[in-house]
Amino acid sequence: MPDLEEVEVAEGGMFPLSMRLKIAIFAAPFLAFGILVSLFSAPFLFSALATATDSEDGRGPLMVWNRTFSQATPGPIIRTSDGGYVMVGTAQKLGLSLGPYVLRTDSQGNAVWEKAYREAKIGEFGYNDVVETQDGGLLIAGYQYSGGREGKNDILLCKMNAAGEILWNLSYDRGSWENAISLVAADDGYVVAANKYEYVHELPALGIGLTDILLLKVDSEGQIIWEETLDNGGNEWVGMRYWEAFLDIEAGGSKCIVPSGDGGYVIAANTCPTRQILAKPDAPPQIYVFKVDGEGNKVWDAVFGGKDCYFAKLIIRTSDGGYIVGGEKVEPEVFESNIGRGPEEFIGPGEKYIYLLKLTPDGEKIWDKTVWLGGGVNGLAPTGDGGAVGTGPKTMFQIDADGNLLWEWTNPYIYRRGGCVGTLADGDENEYVAVGCGIFAPWELYLYEIQIRE
Repeated sequence: MPDLEEVEVAEGGMFPLSMRLKIAIFAAPFLAFGILVSLFSAPFLFSALATATDSEDGRGPLMVWNRTFSQATPGPIIRTSDGGYVMVGTAQKLGLSLGPYVLRTDSQGNAVWEKAYREAKIGEFGYNDVVETQDGGLLIAGYQYSGGREGKNDILLCKMNAAGEILWNLSYDRGSWENAISLVAADDGYVVAANKYEYVHELPALGIGLTDILLLKVDSEGQIIWEETLDNGGNEWVGMRYWEAFLDIEAGGSKCIVPSGDGGYVIAANTCPTRQILAKPDAPPQIYVFKVDGEGNKVWDAVFGGKDCYFAKLIIRTSDGGYIVGGEKVEPEVFESNIGRGPEEFIGPGEKYIYLLKLTPDGEKIWDKTVWLGGGVNGLAPTGDGGAVGTGPKTMFQIDADGNLLWEWTNPYIYRRGGCVGTLADGDENEYVAVGCGIFAPWELYLYEIQIRE
C-alpha cells in the first residue's frame, strides 16, 4: 500500500524551500527566455483575447470568468454536487513534473484548496481521473510505481474527503504493468478502466510490450467485486495513442468509460489488429468500442476506422441516448526500423485531425466527422440537442446532433501540452468550464467558464 505525503499549496510555492531553490537555479536560463518571449507577445495576445469569443455569425462562446492557479499540467475536471469543480493533474515547477496535483474550486472558479501529493521519490505515482463519491469525497484513479530494478506500475485508487485529506490508498497488482486511466461511479461502487502491459522480455530496455484492457469493479472501500480482461486478439488499450502506449507515457484526461443507462458500461478504446510490437502500414490502429453489462460481461463490440490511424480518447452519452466518441485521426508517417528480425516498415505520428464518431445505443455508426483544428479531442460534454461541446489542443468547438461544426474558438491563453485546452465539465445551462495551461507563464494553470450564445 503506497504511503503518500500531502503537501498543501501555500503562498510561495507547493514544495519545500530547498527544493524550490534547486529548481530555480536549474531553470533560471529558461525562465529568462520565457519572460522575454512573454513581454514581446503579451500585447498581441491580450488584443486577441478581447475579440476571440466572437464568431462570424454571432454564435460561439462568451467568457464568463477565468482564473489562474499554481503551475500544473491539467488532467480531468468534474463538476461536484455543491456546484464547484475538482481537477486532477500534475504539479509543475518551471517545466519539471513534481507529482500529482488536485484543485478544488467553488462555482465561480475560486480556489477552495489546491494540494500536491508525493512520495519519498517524486514521480513514483500519478493521478489520471477523479469522481465524486456519495459521501461528498473524491475517488482518484492512477498508477503506483513499485520501485527497484524490477519495479513496475500497479493500479492505484486514492480516497479523499471533501477537504482533500487522504483517507486511504490501495494499490492493485495484477501481475503485469498496469495503469488505471479512467473510472466511473456505479450504484454499488466504481468501475475502473485500465491498461495491462505485458512486456516483451527480449526487449526490456525499449519499454515496449503488448497490451490488454482491464476492467475492475470495486466497492466503496476499494475491495474488488469483479474484474475482467478484454483481449480482442490484438493489442487493445484505452486512453492514449499507440506509440505512446508502448513508450509507457501516461495518459491523463481520458474519460473513456460511461454508464449505458441500463446497468452496463460503454468503453471507447483502441485496437491494433495484429499481436505485434509496433503497428505496420497494412494494420493501423483503429477505434474499438464495446459494452459490458453490470457484471463485466461483453454485450457488444465494434471496430471503426480506415486506412489511417484512428484513436479514441473520450466517450460521452448524449441526450438522445446514443454516444459520441472523441479522438483523433492521424495520417501516419512510415519509418524503417530494425526492432525485430531485420529492417521492417512501421508507422508513427503524422498529421493529426479531430475525429468524432456518433453511435446508436447498440453501437451502430450514425456518422463520423474529421475536422482539422490542430490535433485531437481533449474534452467533450453533451449539449441538450444531442450534440456536444469539445476542446482541442488550442480550441473549443461545438457540433450539433448531426456532427456539423457550429463554431470554433481559439483560446490565446493556451498552447499545446504545457499549453493545451484540457478537459471539459458541465456548468449551469449552456455553460461549460474548461481547464488548460497558458502561454503567458508556461505550465501555469488556467480555469475558465464559457457561455454558449443561442
